[in-house]
Parts: sequence; structure tokens; C-alpha cells
Amino acid sequence: MDSSIHTYDDAGSTDTRYNNVDTSTEKPLRFDVILPFTYTKDHNPSSLRRNTRSRDEHTSHFDLFIAETIAWEPHCRNLSEHYHTSLLVWEYKNRLLSPSKQYKALKEKLVGWQVGYEIHHQTWDAAYRILASSREKYDRLNTLWHGLVESHEALKERYSELEDWYDALSPRYRDLVKMYDELSMMHDTLKTQYHEDIGFYKAMVDRLQTTHLEDELPSQR
Repeated sequence: MDSSIHTYDDAGSTDTRYNNVDTSTEKPLRFDVILPFTYTKDHNPSSLRRNTRSRDEHTSHFDLFIAETIAWEPHCRNLSEHYHTSLLVWEYKNRLLSPSKQYKALKEKLVGWQVGYEIHHQTWDAAYRILASSREKYDRLNTLWHGLVESHEALKERYSELEDWYDALSPRYRDLVKMYDELSMMHDTLKTQYHEDIGFYKAMVDRLQTTHLEDELPSQR
């Protein structure tokens, strides 16, 4: 059984100087992973206390590996490293030691997603009904539009026929206008002549009446 421990630096190199941890059954882990161990208030790596009462064999090996690693890492005595370690421990406990919290959080998210899905589904149904109604209206308007287009084409053809007919009647119309003008002039001439004839006729009647009276006067005497 190989009892060498493999430690990794930032560049990924290995160091097998520490041979007191059995890693034959588990793949070695990096130092920047979650650290499931506790330490005392004096932050002394030599006083690290492993808690294996509620963990399996793998977790115990992992604790031992972390403890031995911390023991030879001088920079872990730095306060910032201890803060980082505490943060990792807290994250580890929240992820592995409190699965019910994660389950409840996921359940709440699932319920929220379900509610959101129902809202979006109802919105989609309403939009679909509006779209279907709009499609029916569009179909009716489209049918009406095609009818209007056909009527427009028929009226356009009729207009073309009437335009051709108008072009054919235009010369005759001009002739009729010319004839009308000539008839109007003739009418005016006849009207003038008529008035002259009426005046002449009245003068003749007056003259005849005067002559008739003059002829009757001697006979009465």
C-alpha cells in the first residue's frame, strides 16, 4: 500500500516528502478545495482537532491530509489564510452537513419556478387566444381586401372602356358643340328678325286700323 501523500502547489507540481497518509484508495486533492476540519482559537496548526465521529473513512483521510498539509505550510499561519480557511469550512458545512437547507432552498426555487411557469403558461394561453382571434379577423379582412381588389380591377377595366368610348365620342362632341354654337347664332338672328317682324306687324295693324277709321268717318257723315 502506497502511503505517500501528494501535495500540489500553484503550478501543479507534486511533493512526496510526507508519507504518513494513505492515498491508495482516493485521488489526492488540491489545497484550495473545501477544508472539513476545525481548529482552536490560537490558530496553531499543531493544535488542529479532527472530528471524525460523523464522517466516513474518506472524510477522515481527507481531514488527515489537510491537517498534515497545514502543518508544513508556513503561510497558513497568516490571518488571511485562516479567514479563507474558515470561509471554506463554513461553505463545506453548508454544502455537506446541511443538505436539508439546500433541499428546502431548491424546493422553494422549484415552487417559484412552478408559479412562474403557471403565470407564463396563462399568459401564453391568453396571448394564443388573442392571436387566434386576431388571425380570424385578419382572415376576414384579407378576404374583404381581395374582394375589393377584384372590384377595383373590374372598375379599372370599365373605366378604361369608358375612357376609350369618351375618346371616340370627343370628335362628335366637338362637332355637336360647333353645331350648337351655329344654332345659337341662328336662333339669335331669328329672334332679332322675329322682334323686327313683330314691330313691323304692329305698325301695319295700327296703320290699317287708322285707314279703316278714316274710311268710315265720311260714310257716317
